[in-house]
Amino acid sequence: MKKEEIYQSFLPHSSTISAESYQAMIHPPFSHRSSQFENLYQNLQKNLQKLTKTKLPFFFLPSSARGSLEGLTRNLNKGKILHLINGAFSQQWAEISQRNQLACEILEFPWHTPICPQAVKEKIQAKNFDCIALVHSETSTGILNPLSEIAQIVRQYSNALLLVDAVSSFGATSLPKEDIYPDILLASTQKALALPAGLTLFSLSEKALARCNQNSYQEFYFCLDEIKKAHQKNQTHITPPINLLLGLQYQLEKILHQEGIKERYQRHCENQKQIITWAENQKIPIYAPPKFRSPTLTTLNSKNLFDSNKITKRMKEKGFLIDNGYGILKNKTLRLAHMGETTQKQIKTLLLNLETCL
Repeated sequence: MKKEEIYQSFLPHSSTISAESYQAMIHPPFSHRSSQFENLYQNLQKNLQKLTKTKLPFFFLPSSARGSLEGLTRNLNKGKILHLINGAFSQQWAEISQRNQLACEILEFPWHTPICPQAVKEKIQAKNFDCIALVHSETSTGILNPLSEIAQIVRQYSNALLLVDAVSSFGATSLPKEDIYPDILLASTQKALALPAGLTLFSLSEKALARCNQNSYQEFYFCLDEIKKAHQKNQTHITPPINLLLGLQYQLEKILHQEGIKERYQRHCENQKQIITWAENQKIPIYAPPKFRSPTLTTLNSKNLFDSNKITKRMKEKGFLIDNGYGILKNKTLRLAHMGETTQKQIKTLLLNLETCL
């Protein structure tokens, strides 16, 4: 049998998982209808509310983020949804709405720019929308959209629900204050929370909760009414990946009581700064503009300076996994993830090796 190759991963798809996180997930099975599970559920609620500085309820679904976004968008949207697009994943969300035959409209921006709050303001003043959807950290480009500014505008000028994909920002950067917090904020475990994929977590505002019994699709798996009923008993509607929830509890405890929320966010910023400084010294342009760079990944623009496809192959030979772009940026960029439990020492080692491949 061929020996399994071990790589240092800086892929944006999923973070490296620590031995301690694996250990936390090693546990004999127990029923998701037991008091043991209900205690775990209650602790997760408390810790997620501490992390987000809100009092909103959190819910869990055994699904990828795309699956949960599809189900929740179908459940919550009762009129026309406005999709704010400036990258591959916000574009994909709009496609989900279109395939489900939801009435939707698109407000699109160039991929190398953030969503413009003023443009959003003008759009929602001109038309009424039932929901407004955006991606906080656009993983295809490395842009961090100005969520708090947009949320403030939505609250002031619209009665629409604000739906936010925070898949690659949750646990790595600050979120809006509770008075302008999104009506739905959705995240996954495999990014900045540094756990395996397979679990979606999301919060719902009171306005969103009021719609839980208005599901015209009559679906079962993503039925918000069923999810809400189970939540009231400190349970999940569908059999959950309990071991992943145990891993989540471990990570939340670590963030809150070992590293600290402020310190964790700062570490992500320092990781980002290290890569940007290196890129500037190498005269490699960063795809995202300076004030809107995500703390979880950095996208380098090849600009005919290097062959990103060849570089990813050379780096793999050296034992490092990096990504050569996504969507229309495939083979035109390099995406370097620096989220989860990535350290500055690991970033330094990555960059030393990357420099030899340019």
